[in-house]
Amino acid sequence: MQAGIETQHIQTFHTYRLNRKSFRQQMIPLRKNLSIMLADSVRLQFETRQTVIYQIQEMVYADKLADPSRIQAQIDNYAHMITSNERISATLMMEFSGSTAEQSLKQRQGIEQSIFLQIGDTVSWVEANMDIGGKPVISPVHFLQFSFSVPWTKQLEQAGSMLVGSAGGFFPARPLPTTLIKALVG
Repeated sequence: MQAGIETQHIQTFHTYRLNRKSFRQQMIPLRKNLSIMLADSVRLQFETRQTVIYQIQEMVYADKLADPSRIQAQIDNYAHMITSNERISATLMMEFSGSTAEQSLKQRQGIEQSIFLQIGDTVSWVEANMDIGGKPVISPVHFLQFSFSVPWTKQLEQAGSMLVGSAGGFFPARPLPTTLIKALVG
């Protein structure tokens, strides 16, 4: 499906600084196609090799990294977020502002543990916050993974659609848009 990431795939700070604007312009439509609003101010963005490379590039830029060992450390931090045949990765983002932001975030506590993907008869329950040992936390950002025992792309070929839902009633189940699925499959 999607190959891994190695240091030669990541630009150093100095190189990326020159290319950042055009790279970001390429990523905006891809990230939009990989996103779905689940509820008011709650967005799920599915991850691909390109989006993970972008995240690593942004960390290299923010930290002004040129040393290959420090770049490799960033790759090691984010590589698990690449969607594969057995696993779909996503980032759950809750975007609140103003004086009620903290209250809104608390009202959605547990949403990251309630999400599922369904392809045909196969339901994959979320594995949330695996980057911090799967512990529930109150946070506006959660890293999610959905595992499948049979390659999900093969299941999708047979089923023709994929649903996202919540067992906790945070949002109703709905099919993922065709544009999102196409962007995810690559």
